[in-house]
Amino acid sequence: MKETRRRIAAERICVAERRFVWPSGLWISALLIAGSSTVVASMACPVKGHFNRIGSLGGSVTAVEIEGSHLYASEGFHLTVFDNSEATKPKVIARVPFPSLLQDIDVENETAFVVDGDLRILDVSDPASPRCIASLVTPGDAVHVKAVGSSVYVADSTGGLCIVDVSVPTIPRVRATYVPRGEVDDVEVQGDNVFVAVDSNDIEILSVADPSAPVRVAGIEVGYRLKKGEEPNSGTEGSRPADKSLPVNLSPVSLDISLSGSSLFAVDLYYGLRIVDISEPTAPVIVGSYLGGGGNSRVTVVGEYVVIASRVRQIEILKWLPPQDPVLVGTLDYSPLADLTDPRDITANGSLIYLADTLSDLSIVDIAAPEAPDTVGSYETIGSPWHVDAAGSVAYVDENGLKIVDVSNPALPILVGSMEVSGNLVVSGSTAYSLDGESGLQMLDVRDPLHPTALGNVETPGFHIVISPPYAYVGGENPDLQVVDISNPNSPTARGTFDSAWNINGIDVVHPLVYLTGWYYADLDLKPAQSSS
Repeated sequence: MKETRRRIAAERICVAERRFVWPSGLWISALLIAGSSTVVASMACPVKGHFNRIGSLGGSVTAVEIEGSHLYASEGFHLTVFDNSEATKPKVIARVPFPSLLQDIDVENETAFVVDGDLRILDVSDPASPRCIASLVTPGDAVHVKAVGSSVYVADSTGGLCIVDVSVPTIPRVRATYVPRGEVDDVEVQGDNVFVAVDSNDIEILSVADPSAPVRVAGIEVGYRLKKGEEPNSGTEGSRPADKSLPVNLSPVSLDISLSGSSLFAVDLYYGLRIVDISEPTAPVIVGSYLGGGGNSRVTVVGEYVVIASRVRQIEILKWLPPQDPVLVGTLDYSPLADLTDPRDITANGSLIYLADTLSDLSIVDIAAPEAPDTVGSYETIGSPWHVDAAGSVAYVDENGLKIVDVSNPALPILVGSMEVSGNLVVSGSTAYSLDGESGLQMLDVRDPLHPTALGNVETPGFHIVISPPYAYVGGENPDLQVVDISNPNSPTARGTFDSAWNINGIDVVHPLVYLTGWYYADLDLKPAQSSS
């Protein structure tokens, strides 16, 4: 499982430095790659000695942690560090690459503990310059981490629970392991007791008075165990009726837990919230429940309120005291993607909730008025880019609209703006050209690159574009090459067409010739085109 996950491609922008070795010597230039998952995923160049990554941006946000005035979040293969002094507007100050997708983060005593299948340890005494100081290969697939004092507790999936001695952070060593009958999904620690979420169903309680010899003292079933051959959401999930709004066969389906005083809160796919009295760790008892959540739910506690983020119902806020009767007091659709959400981590800072979602990035929600929670901030990243072009210190990316990236510091590219246009992007001088197969060619004024403004547009079907002033050449899933006069960007004009006989999948212009690729190769005399009848 660990190696399979490490092969997952994370879509992002990658800024790299390419070295070409010619007979005459060494030539160094910058290369911008869109959707280049191979370079990033391997943390090395595809051919050693040819590429060296300088910086990158993008990937799913799966974990979030707050320590003092700084926020730490996973971003694909990166640990991204933010200055969180202005809590609703986190500012990126550092980004550290890792060999695999990050799963969880915890920070303790100016040290960050990150799991990406294994355990990574970073010195964050200077949050703007984090340094990786040690790594530890775990036997399973590390998915969650909790640091307490000189011990780190790693939920290692099939490897069970790993207890790691980090009294010397540069030399971590495994103190002990505990392997239950199922996979370990999550871990929480309170005093000498460790609470382990197992197989999306059970909570096992261990005494770690001696961390080198953990002892199981109790266990309790809080979820639902699928019977052999039973399908998720089949309508036979114990006492819960089938909920047709629940996605079928979600993966992964994990049990998430959180602690507050003598209470443990657990959410799962089927049963929603369970509140467990752990005042006597050797005899835990379920004292309350709420049939909410559903679909990779995540839970945190803020005083007398429980906040649940789910793939189905988004954010639900419950007043949980008394625990026997939790009451729903507020809800919020935190994602503009409506039913497309995938929450992976949730944490609180005062009345602010920080929610990491693989589809909606990082959302910041204020629950000061729990009956009317409000989204007050966010961090947007690059998910699945299709096209990219760069001009000066700015990169323009097509990813569900135009994303604008400041690359003045190539080692730390930062998303600084966006605009609702899409399609193949080309930048020429002070004008950007966005070509969409349905809406045609749109021109943008990028003299202020961080605040582009729309100019003219013309309906020219196509997906491929080359600019050779005063013309734009457009082709795509039809046999015609479209020639557009762009001498006046506010009023572009279709000037003529050329029937290439086959669909066009590539265009280049070397005056006075146009080269087309597809199923046909053609030369064109580049004389001013006349309107065709």
